[in-house]
Amino acid sequence: MGEKVLWILEIVGGLALFLYGVEECTRSFRQGFGGRTKTYMAALSRRKPASFLFGVLLSAAAQSSSVATSFALGMTDAGLLSLGGAVVVMMGASAGATFVTLLLSLEIVTFAPLLLALSLIGSHLSDGGILEKWSGLLRSIALLLTGMFLLKLGVGPLTADPETLRLLAAAAGNPLTLGIVAMALTALLQSSSAVMALALALAGSGVLETSAALPVVLGAHLGSTGTILLASLGGKTNARRLGAATFLYKLAGTVAAVAVAPFLGHLAEGGGTKAALVTTQMGVAWLNALLLFPFSERLEALTTRLFPGGVTRIGEPLYLNDDLVDFPQLALFLLKKEMTRLASALEGFSLLLFRDGPARKEVLQLREGVTTLGETCLDYTFRIASPGNDAGLLADQARTSYAMIALKGLTDLLAQGFFFFWQGSFALLRPLLSEDARWRKLEELLQDVLRLSLRAFVLGDSASSREAQGQKEALEKQAELLRRSLAGREQGTAGETTALLEYLFLAGRIAGSATQVARAEQNEERPPNRKNGENEPL
Repeated sequence: MGEKVLWILEIVGGLALFLYGVEECTRSFRQGFGGRTKTYMAALSRRKPASFLFGVLLSAAAQSSSVATSFALGMTDAGLLSLGGAVVVMMGASAGATFVTLLLSLEIVTFAPLLLALSLIGSHLSDGGILEKWSGLLRSIALLLTGMFLLKLGVGPLTADPETLRLLAAAAGNPLTLGIVAMALTALLQSSSAVMALALALAGSGVLETSAALPVVLGAHLGSTGTILLASLGGKTNARRLGAATFLYKLAGTVAAVAVAPFLGHLAEGGGTKAALVTTQMGVAWLNALLLFPFSERLEALTTRLFPGGVTRIGEPLYLNDDLVDFPQLALFLLKKEMTRLASALEGFSLLLFRDGPARKEVLQLREGVTTLGETCLDYTFRIASPGNDAGLLADQARTSYAMIALKGLTDLLAQGFFFFWQGSFALLRPLLSEDARWRKLEELLQDVLRLSLRAFVLGDSASSREAQGQKEALEKQAELLRRSLAGREQGTAGETTALLEYLFLAGRIAGSATQVARAEQNEERPPNRKNGENEPL
């Protein structure tokens, strides 16, 4: 009994090390994918074959089709890739995942210590450049192979045990049971590669026969949709659409593979069970792509009808994608779009607050929305991974973080401090502020500062930023005049005077915070606005 426990621990440890190797491959890929991201994205948006090839390369490099699919989803949310393009990337990612199984089927596990040694040497010799990235990739491959080696160590003796062998043989003898087990394991481990690694280890021990290849492959193929489906539940519209498209795509591929099972079986003959697993997986994945690639637009249309979308609440992020915080360039691009949305909502909230007061339903809804969205954006800002040694991307991240902090400060001032003041003093001060031209002028100046500052932030309009600064200076002068006029007021109006002084204080703080937002450089990629032969941001 003790030996069985040891063998099981070796299998579990091997799987854990294998999955850790997959994570390391993903991390190495994310760190290396930087400077030219937007150039690649532009190419993807124009050509379907390029989208498919990109999906293949992403999946092969990251050792995970889920990472490639999440990346495509982030590009869709950013408006850089259509949903149809994301579907094509997903197809390529599914096909690219087969290269992991091909690597594992080769008898190269003995090279794992050598690869690990080379990666350590490379890490010590590197100065943070390309050598470090290659060292990380070698280390992750070494971990994969070491995990495979442990799997073989545990599976070999365990399958030699008569009792265990009978149980495994009974399961392997029923194709339906085998397929269901493979599908469940894939969904549980969130990795079809890990299930294929375990199947290869069992095949090497003689437990699985050639006829078991198709059920295992189909189960892993369909089970790999579990991760995407779970991620899409309760997510944004594009996430639900891509999750549904992935499931329908792989379901159609599974049905097609069952229909041509004799042909796939013929391809797998003669090379043993391990070769059959590799051949069958490649056959299923590429058959799936071959059949559905021409119909990617129809698949997009079907999932759009299934999930037509709806009105997104202002507090619900429209662009942020938690799966992409390790891809700094894309995550920053998505964050900037969300910040633009927050700024637009903040302008609407401030105008309604001044016009209708704090009790109106729309004002309360907007206040809750901008508060929640501001907190979400700030949290996302601090979770974006460091871009490493990419100086341009580091500067972009610093600018965006500064802009987000400034925008969050303005959000708090309006939705917290000024809202609560207005809630208590609106009924008291509104008649005075409406009737006295001096106070009306102050309010108009404050609204102008907010409008121009947020416009400058959203559009990158330097002229609006300068105009907002001028209006702020005019507001400060007007506030000083009003503050002096309050000094000679009668004692009976002490409560009103206190409220007016607080109003002046808050107006000054809001104007200062708004112009700070206007100066924040929020978006580098604005179309040129040519004036007098010069390029200026819009």
